[in-house]
Amino acid sequence: MMVDDINVARPVMLYRWFGLLLTIILVSSSPVLTQTLEQPIRFTVMHTNDFHSQLGGLGPDLLFTPQANDDDPVRGHAARLMTAIQSVRANRIRNARPVLLLDAGDMLFGSLFHMLGPCADSEHAPEYRFYHEAGYDAIGLGNHDFDAEEDGLARALTKAKKAGYALPFVTSNLSFSRNGSVDNPLRQFVRPGGEPLREPAFHDFQIRKFPGGADQPPIMVGILGLVGPNAAQLSTTTRKSAQFAGFDDKAVKVDEKAFHALVQARVDLLRKTQKCHIVIALLHGGTPEDEKLAREVKGIDLIIAGHTHQAYVKRVGSTIIAQAGHGGANLGVLDLEYDGRSLRLLNPQSSLIAIDDSIPAEADVIAWLKKTSREVDRLIRQTGFAAGDPICMVTRDRRKASFPANDAAVYTVSNLLRAVNRRLVNPVDIYFTTYGLVRSEYLTVDGRPTMYAFSDIFRFSPLGFAADGTPGAPVVVFSLSRAQTRLLLEILTWQSKKFPVYEPVVSSNLRYSVNKNGVPLAGKVSDLVLDGQSFLKWPKRVRIATTLFCAENLLKINKLTKGVIRITPCDDAGQPITKFADSGLPREHVLLADELRRVQQGGVVDPAEMP
Repeated sequence: MMVDDINVARPVMLYRWFGLLLTIILVSSSPVLTQTLEQPIRFTVMHTNDFHSQLGGLGPDLLFTPQANDDDPVRGHAARLMTAIQSVRANRIRNARPVLLLDAGDMLFGSLFHMLGPCADSEHAPEYRFYHEAGYDAIGLGNHDFDAEEDGLARALTKAKKAGYALPFVTSNLSFSRNGSVDNPLRQFVRPGGEPLREPAFHDFQIRKFPGGADQPPIMVGILGLVGPNAAQLSTTTRKSAQFAGFDDKAVKVDEKAFHALVQARVDLLRKTQKCHIVIALLHGGTPEDEKLAREVKGIDLIIAGHTHQAYVKRVGSTIIAQAGHGGANLGVLDLEYDGRSLRLLNPQSSLIAIDDSIPAEADVIAWLKKTSREVDRLIRQTGFAAGDPICMVTRDRRKASFPANDAAVYTVSNLLRAVNRRLVNPVDIYFTTYGLVRSEYLTVDGRPTMYAFSDIFRFSPLGFAADGTPGAPVVVFSLSRAQTRLLLEILTWQSKKFPVYEPVVSSNLRYSVNKNGVPLAGKVSDLVLDGQSFLKWPKRVRIATTLFCAENLLKINKLTKGVIRITPCDDAGQPITKFADSGLPREHVLLADELRRVQQGGVVDPAEMP
């Protein structure tokens, strides 16, 4: 080599060495591992979502048996779910794999069991007992966890604390309004993020550690818990001062930009300050919110989703997203491998375990659920029903589906219309609800007539509490102008294209068409016929019955649209309603059970009206 070549080579080599040194410095100061681990670690995440108090499984309740493989049609059940959780956990631990058990919210509200936790006249909180005994590592909140309002949720959590239950809630976008009461009963459960406590607590993040293996430090796992914007919107009538970033309660407006900014800040905190290698988000928000979160926020490795009651595993960019259905009918099981840079799903074709008759029921859970069921019967005695009372024989399948095929919901509200009008002097014209509020189906077992109990009927309309804290949706009556009735159908039909839960459901005496290419809010709904009369022949004011929850949300439409759209419910005197009065009618589920039993006993002559 010539001297000149050496002189030229030295600066080049110096630049290369400097670049390598800079790379080493940057890598060594990075808050997370960016090199491939010498020994990738494998671990398992079990997950559930939208359990909705379905401790007894998804009916028909009278056909459940604790034995396995005896043709029991019930899906889910806490005792079977417990068996599956314990089995998977034991298997993975035997194979030296760390295990996390996570839930993405809406643990509560959906069966008769849910009345116990918020009830001041009972010491039971059965959902919390199950989650404690199952050993959940992190739990998210959902919109329905607030169905008994903040006071009811606080009562249930206080019982859990007294019982010694460990309930590691993660509530990363929860805050309390400045004008909210400083003695809000939920504030006592707020704790700083970090290691989980052995008590009911709301952490804004959680840290778990996995053994790193030989010559490797522990792997730090950060967990966030998020109530998505839509779930926050749906709980505005049941929250007082608790708020969730992503939905502006005051402006009644979704703010996805603020939601993603807050989550990014939380992820950065976990990555940079807490030195987390892996970040998991429990999101009570399914498609499309989960996919948007994965695209807009950098650094989330795994999203456990909920809210939309779907079952899937998918990947968006570098983020794995999973949801396990609802009601404990499935247990999500994700076998994962982490190599220092990203997660890899090892079992994409077998990431769900069906919780059905093939799984034996755990005996201890069966024993305490029997005692809990007796407590339920004590509290519902005033309705004239017991949980196991036979109500009607279902002889044909009526399923939930999109308009115009939502047979289950239309049949439900048509029975409610008859039940209401048999009790009112001044009858209503229609009974109204939405897709998301009719929460079950009329299904036979293998086409054979199937008896439904009172507990099964409750599942059709389980949501809502009255002012006195007793469960079940109160029914209210009001009127809208003929034009506003049509406008209401237009609004909900328009909204349902993005969120199917808003799709309107009306009794069968009101028929209409939805125009695929119609103008939103003006021409999507047409061919309206009420009791055989075309729209222009309807009464000028239409009397409507619905749940208090639905009615209260109507009052928000004016504010939501800044007065552009006006829906004004009126009372019998024609005065605008600002607060709905008690109609004196039984709760929605009692009305439905009573009417279906009457139909079963020959109360109607049209065979099409039979269950």
